[in-house]
Amino acid sequence: MVACVHGTYRKNLESILAFGLKRMNRLHVHFSCGLPTDGEVISDGIAFYISDNKVILTEGIDGIVHVGYFQKIELCPSRQQIPF
Repeated sequence: MVACVHGTYRKNLESILAFGLKRMNRLHVHFSCGLPTDGEVISDGIAFYISDNKVILTEGIDGIVHVGYFQKIELCPSRQQIPF
C-alpha cells in the first residue's frame, strides 16, 4: 500500500482540521504518492485510484476525507510536524 500526501497552503489548515479535506468543485480529493519514509494509509473502505499521471484520487465519504485518516501534518520544505 502506498502513502498519500496532500499538499495545500497553511492558510487552509484550520478549515481542514475542522471539516476534513473536501473535494470542493472537483470530482476527487487529489493526493500524490508519499515519500519512501512515510507510513502507510489505511483506506477503511474508501476507494483510492492512481491516475495515469500518478496522482492519487478519492471521492472520500460524501466528498470529504476526515481528519481521522491523517497520519501527520508537516510543513514543506522544513518537514516540521504540526500537532493536531
